Amino acid sequence: MEIMKITDTSIKISLCATEAQEYNLNEESQLDTKEVKRSFAKLLNKAKKEVGFKYAGENIVAEIFSSKDGGYEIFVSYLNLEEKMYREKTNSEKILRQAQSVIYSFEELDNLLLVLSRISKLELDIKSSIYLDEDSKKY
Repeated sequence: MEIMKITDTSIKISLCATEAQEYNLNEESQLDTKEVKRSFAKLLNKAKKEVGFKYAGENIVAEIFSSKDGGYEIFVSYLNLEEKMYREKTNSEKILRQAQSVIYSFEELDNLLLVLSRISKLELDIKSSIYLDEDSKKY
């Protein structure tokens, strides 16, 4: 298992197939079952210990992608209080925020496009750029 802190409010968890089985994650898993919720809580506790990912009753967004080896890549983020207030206020008025840069790396274009489509559904006013690293063949 690899847990990578992307920002203070987002992480990436990579699980191989055997680790996914240990956490009861598979294609047939119903994400709203108690068993999967418990497993997810264990993953978040591990992330808290390893990379300091702290959330306290925040709204969590998790996106799960199958990997080639039968495991999963899980992107987890939450809105902190400031971001919640910003999202609520932007419905009625425009306020300025400090720009924040986040860099993600993808080995396959399909995964990149999937994440971009999910981000676009959040209706955030953000700019993004895509680059291809010719040496590592990553986007």
